[in-house]
Amino acid sequence: MKLELIKPNMHSTNKSFLFCCILLLIGCNGIVKDNLNVPQKFHSIEFSKQFGILESANQQQLFYINGKDTNWSVVIKKNQIPLKITVLSTVFAGFIEVLQDQQNIVGIDNLKFYSDSLLLKQVKENKTSEVGEEGQVQIEKLMALHPDIIICNSSEFISSATGQRLSAMGIKILYCANFKEAHPLARAEWIKFFGAITNKLSIADSIFNTVKANYSNIVTKTQALKKEVHHYSPRVMTEAMFGDTWFVPGGSSYTAQLIKDAGGEYIFEDQLPLFTYPKSLEDVLVKAKNADVWINVNQYTRKEQLIKSDARFAMFKPFKENKIFNNNKRENSSGGNDFWEKGVCRPDLILNDLFIIFNTPNIETNKLYYYTRIE
Repeated sequence: MKLELIKPNMHSTNKSFLFCCILLLIGCNGIVKDNLNVPQKFHSIEFSKQFGILESANQQQLFYINGKDTNWSVVIKKNQIPLKITVLSTVFAGFIEVLQDQQNIVGIDNLKFYSDSLLLKQVKENKTSEVGEEGQVQIEKLMALHPDIIICNSSEFISSATGQRLSAMGIKILYCANFKEAHPLARAEWIKFFGAITNKLSIADSIFNTVKANYSNIVTKTQALKKEVHHYSPRVMTEAMFGDTWFVPGGSSYTAQLIKDAGGEYIFEDQLPLFTYPKSLEDVLVKAKNADVWINVNQYTRKEQLIKSDARFAMFKPFKENKIFNNNKRENSSGGNDFWEKGVCRPDLILNDLFIIFNTPNIETNKLYYYTRIE
């Protein structure tokens, strides 16, 4: 996936860097002993409020920000051999793939969720193995891979019996909390976390700066459109029924921010402060029946599938006007979807798709990267 710069125009201050420094002063009992006599600096973190990186001449130390506390994590030597990594989510693999470091991924959770051609090739050649999902890890199979680092979704895994057993063997376990970030650029900035692990931090910085510039350029175009006299912001609905429940993103969520930055008006923007709210189909009909655009419709690829699932889907205006778009354009035959792999690292590509969908009268779907029209 090639990175292209689109007229950077954003000048952001490093507020999170200052925030990290304050937290370190008030929430930490001191720097790790090995570092006390070594000149150190905090690596620039602009958007994320969940992690930081402390640097010295020959090493980088990761830490997590938890309220007023700072939780120190692993130290990565800058001159060490590449670490063997096991990832328990496609999102984590996606960051490593963008850094072009797939060869160091020795374990993944479930093959059917993955789409990267190089990683799939490694699995076929027995260079990368499935070890099971986070709650059902095949511990003997995982240990046989001799990973240096395991990256999981939550700190709970680290404190579990499985996590404790792996830690006792000298395997470092990290959790990636980028799902807690509401802003797309904050989630994308976790590439620096993975850049530190893979000793490609400068490359991670360069990639993130390009993504940030691209994203900001689209936001600038959105703001310019809104100033036009006859501009209309389309009302946007998202998701679809899952079982008997329709889970809608909250108004302060990642999805809501993308919709806003692309020029849409999110139907449930008033739902605060949670990231997700369970609704009935009747509730969504009342609120979103006359929406203009419908995006992210779960697993559906055709309108007839929606109707077969529930005939009431046809009552929504976007269904009638053929304005349903799903983020599954880059999904393979096994169900692996690059949107859920590299997409978190590339919110600029997602935002560009949504900008086109929301602001183009006659949409040419071949210009969309992650999205496609559901017909």
